[in-house]
Amino acid sequence: MRDPTRDAFAAEAKAVLARLPLAFREQLDDVVLRVEEFASPEQLAAVGLSDRWEFRALSGHSGSP
Repeated sequence: MRDPTRDAFAAEAKAVLARLPLAFREQLDDVVLRVEEFASPEQLAAVGLSDRWEFRALSGHSGSP
């Protein structure tokens, strides 16, 4: 099994969000979905990691508009 591409992963995430109940989707108007290949060094440091391959997911605001 191959790892999904960034575009395929983003498309799947958008499909999952589209299946949420309307009451939840209505609360996501200001939410930006951004898929990155790896966390930034700052994000890694914030969770006490140095190896970008150990980091699995980031939720929350990362400082980008």
